[in-house]
Amino acid sequence: MNGEYILLFIIGGLLMVATKHITNNLSPKVGAIIATVPVGLFSAYFIIREDKLPQYLENYLKQTAFIVLTSILYLFLLKKGIVKHRTIYVICVLLWVFFVIAQLSVE
Repeated sequence: MNGEYILLFIIGGLLMVATKHITNNLSPKVGAIIATVPVGLFSAYFIIREDKLPQYLENYLKQTAFIVLTSILYLFLLKKGIVKHRTIYVICVLLWVFFVIAQLSVE
């Protein structure tokens, strides 16, 4: 198996574990900073074909913008307090899945 894939897998897992631990036990602010480590930009380093890189980065930007909008919706609904946090999470994930499917069907 290619060592780069193993390295990316380990980095992703470590970021998830660190985010959960730090947010729950130390500081939500620091946890959010770690959660926003640009994994997509790290991944760009490993893209071998440079002709694919601009399209990758354009799509990465679209996904990032949609995640920001979804996070704003999440925070808005959470602060309103009319919907439980897990329900909001499911709604946001479903919106993200819909967005991804829409993006994939355009190409």
